[in-house]
Amino acid sequence: MTSIENYVSNLFSGKCFISQLYYAVDKARTAINTNRVFYFTVNIPNIGTKNYNSLCLISLDNKSVNCSLQSLINEVTPGNITIDQYVTLLLYGRTQIQLLFQTEINALHTRSNNKSFRYIYKNPYNTYANVLTNTLTFNNATVFLDFMCESMKNSFDPTLLFPTLFL
Repeated sequence: MTSIENYVSNLFSGKCFISQLYYAVDKARTAINTNRVFYFTVNIPNIGTKNYNSLCLISLDNKSVNCSLQSLINEVTPGNITIDQYVTLLLYGRTQIQLLFQTEINALHTRSNNKSFRYIYKNPYNTYANVLTNTLTFNNATVFLDFMCESMKNSFDPTLLFPTLFL
């Protein structure tokens, strides 16, 4: 088991990669709506690389929205997660993870205006994240921003997001 602080720190260190994936899904939806095709390459260390077109990305996103976490996890053979399964799981947690990333703007605004700040990150993956507790609370904007900046200096380890699936 790992601490929720280490888990969230790893999310911040993967912010660039994870945000690009979420942006690519949005761009894929726009491309489909305008009768264009969009391609995106996902390269996840220790898992693999795969090229996706608009339809594939949208299909994985739809699956992440329409399936329960349990059903998505049940599809994974422990120790042999596929890139499609990993991407689908990242998309499943999109709302909570994007909220974490977007809190940076709120924290900057709050700090510059001397307002109170409180943010609670709730881990969307429950026990599958293998963390000691599922929430992390920040009661100070400066503490949040310092934590985020320090975390982003580290290397992203994709296996730490779902460690039980890599055993």
